Amino acid sequence: MTIVLAVLVGILYSTYDMARLTSAKIQSQDAADAAALAAVSVKVGIHNTRTLAYAAMTAEATLARLRIAKAVAILGSYPAGPGAAAAEAEVTAYIKKADGHLKKLKQLRDTLDAYNHWVAQAGPQIVAEAARIGYAANVAGMNDDSGSGATANETNLQLMDGDQNLVENGGTIKSGEFIGGINYRSESAGSSGDAGKTFVWVEPRYMPLGTGLIGGLGAMTLPALAAAGPASSSQIAKADPKDGDLAVGGFGMPWYSPRLFAIGGLHGYPNAILH
Repeated sequence: MTIVLAVLVGILYSTYDMARLTSAKIQSQDAADAAALAAVSVKVGIHNTRTLAYAAMTAEATLARLRIAKAVAILGSYPAGPGAAAAEAEVTAYIKKADGHLKKLKQLRDTLDAYNHWVAQAGPQIVAEAARIGYAANVAGMNDDSGSGATANETNLQLMDGDQNLVENGGTIKSGEFIGGINYRSESAGSSGDAGKTFVWVEPRYMPLGTGLIGGLGAMTLPALAAAGPASSSQIAKADPKDGDLAVGGFGMPWYSPRLFAIGGLHGYPNAILH
């Protein structure tokens, strides 16, 4: 009886440990996915902000041209006599309106220049911080809160502190690659399919409880790889017809949204598979 009970308890404990391991592996992959999506969300936001700015600048420039064209048309048929004063006043009004649109255009351009300067300076760090927050929110509590489990949790939270886990088009976030939207310098280059994506590679530590079959193996590494990139609204609509309304976005603009991508490997990890 004692032997049978011991075996049963061991089997039950190992089954429980196996369930914990499975949950930890899912948690590891979720953390990598969240980190990649968070990083790309920042870049997509930058791209869409610029798209709105360009649209506003185009609108102001178009309105200025229309006002000037109207003034030129009036000048081309400038009346003589009593109507001259009224025509001159109308021309002056159109010129003032055109000048107002040009001033707005300059303000938009100056604001966009300042925004682009800020992105160039702070963008890579902001992308990295977004990825770290997304990762930490999903990997926390993978192990128990005592002893070696607590130590493993603390180590896991520090995995994204360096740049080696966050890769932008073949280099680290500080390699000089442009982070905004999909405007990568190498977006159309190469056949690997890496362009335009953010890669996250993490190896959280999992501590089994120690008495079951799995626990006897000691600390385990649960590597996870994720790749995310901007998907256009038309791509989203094609993949998911119910989101077809996103294809226009209300403005007829090329809106983008972050999406996970299946990949076969990552640079120095040719056998890493995203599942």
